[in-house]
Amino acid sequence: MRRHAKGAIHALQKLKLISAQVFRLDRDLRSCPADRDDLGAASWKLLHTLSASLPDRPSAEQRRDVEQFVGLFARLYPCRPCGEDFEQDIKENPVRTTSATEFAQWLCGAHNRVNKKLGKEEFDCSKVLPNKKIHATIPKRPFLGLRAVARRLERRVLRLLTTLSTYTIVRENEYWNRLEAHI
Repeated sequence: MRRHAKGAIHALQKLKLISAQVFRLDRDLRSCPADRDDLGAASWKLLHTLSASLPDRPSAEQRRDVEQFVGLFARLYPCRPCGEDFEQDIKENPVRTTSATEFAQWLCGAHNRVNKKLGKEEFDCSKVLPNKKIHATIPKRPFLGLRAVARRLERRVLRLLTTLSTYTIVRENEYWNRLEAHI
């Protein structure tokens, strides 16, 4: 057991996790899965960032990828009533992707329709409409297709799982050390 714990500590040092990051990871794990409000806020943030990173004139493939992504996002959304409602909204107001601005406006309209149903304030569309300021904050990367995004996400999930298993071993070791100190 001690050998594994030493290895875990070494792995954490290699990852250069500081105590604040470990605390945040612990807090995030305790709040997982997210509640409906946290999930909604994070989802809108992801979708608005996607709209801001879309090229001004997306190719046919990029347009199709975004439309498929939004449809799948609604269909697979963890909050079923929310996802079904969003799917219905997409049927009534199809995704518009001929330009980055058009997609951002469509998405902002969808966000405001959801907020209205929930009795929330209207979302300020000027925060997300593509402009030079927003594009300056987004890393300069070409727009990725769904396959590339899936590969990237898979790598990040594997890294996170490795970190989590290492973190669990460290927490276990701390527990046993505290227990031994009291004996």
